[in-house]
Amino acid sequence: MTSVGYLSSRILAHLSTCRNVKNVCKNVYICKGILSDSQSHFLSSIGPGKCSFMTTTKPLCSSKNSTEETFEVTFIRPNGEKVVGKGKAGDTLLDVVNNNGLDLDGYGQCDGTLACSTCHVKLTPTDFDAVEDEVSSLESDLLDDAFGRTPTSRLGCQVKLSKELGNFEVKLPNFTKDQRES
Repeated sequence: MTSVGYLSSRILAHLSTCRNVKNVCKNVYICKGILSDSQSHFLSSIGPGKCSFMTTTKPLCSSKNSTEETFEVTFIRPNGEKVVGKGKAGDTLLDVVNNNGLDLDGYGQCDGTLACSTCHVKLTPTDFDAVEDEVSSLESDLLDDAFGRTPTSRLGCQVKLSKELGNFEVKLPNFTKDQRES
């Protein structure tokens, strides 16, 4: 369940619990996922100088003291350059990009809300079959308009790391298109 509220001092007090800080609103530096009790707060910009947050059940920033098994994901740019990030089971590819501060220009512009397709990735057939969740109709609709869709294309915000996937590679398309700008 997701609820929306306004940025509060309680949220700001949790800034020190995160590793990844991003300037989301003018003069306000915040983490993309802030640990708070058993929930996390996902912050996003809703307009010039305004912030909002959505509360989710899964923290987006990982604890530094965690002993969970980590998985390595290699993102392959169209020019062949490889960018490597690490995550834990249940993290999405978008979490890996954000939590590792990977420089993948324009990746995940809608912050995982299934609205843009900028996190489009191409998996190997084996890895595609190992992804736990199947492609939803909304994800498929977004991929229909994505550049270079293949039978093994997925949105990175929907691909969760798992033991079945282990360490793996994904190819990034030559171009991405933010569907919200159509």
